[in-house]
Amino acid sequence: DLPEPPESLGDIQAQGWPIRWTVPTQTGGPQRSGVEVQRFSLGSAVRWQAIPVQDPRVWRVLVATNPLTGPLPPGPCRLILDGVEGGTTTLPFTVPGAELRLPLGADDRLRVERIPGTGSEDGWRKRELAVTLDYQLQAPAGWKETVHLVEPLPRMDHDDLRLTPVEPAFTPDELAKRLKEDPFWRIDLVPGGPNPRIRYRLLWPKGQTPSLEYQP
Repeated sequence: DLPEPPESLGDIQAQGWPIRWTVPTQTGGPQRSGVEVQRFSLGSAVRWQAIPVQDPRVWRVLVATNPLTGPLPPGPCRLILDGVEGGTTTLPFTVPGAELRLPLGADDRLRVERIPGTGSEDGWRKRELAVTLDYQLQAPAGWKETVHLVEPLPRMDHDDLRLTPVEPAFTPDELAKRLKEDPFWRIDLVPGGPNPRIRYRLLWPKGQTPSLEYQP
């Protein structure tokens, strides 16, 4: 037997908003059934994203905003993309006008190869490590979509460890802000365009061994 449904979803999930989402009850036996609470269109686009330090696959993400005057309730939802069934996913609680991101799974036709290269140089009191990262997009012929690549900045474990981005370069103020608020390089991979490259240098006192961590 199924438990009694709540009197109103709003009692549990409105999160302070003056709104109630009422789910109609259904009687007539213990059979399970689905209830469509609401159907609406999202002004949205599918974005392709890759974090190759973590996984070479390319993931599809539906990026949209809540078009309603009230919040979207959390819960399971069914997606139809341009008239094609997109499967089911979980809708997060989203206030009006806020960005909404729904994962759509990986696209097995696409991969991003991450090719690292390093070199070191010993000085009198300092050691320097130069890191180069190249990327290649593997896609079927005729692919035209851009893949958004995310590469996390190294997280330093010591104040004496210095990070200098070379390509793309940041000013000291930009680097400090990025390390605090958004510690990533964000680069677009364009089919048929030049392969992107990231270069940076690390400098630390001799006698120390730095520990670098990447947190996608």
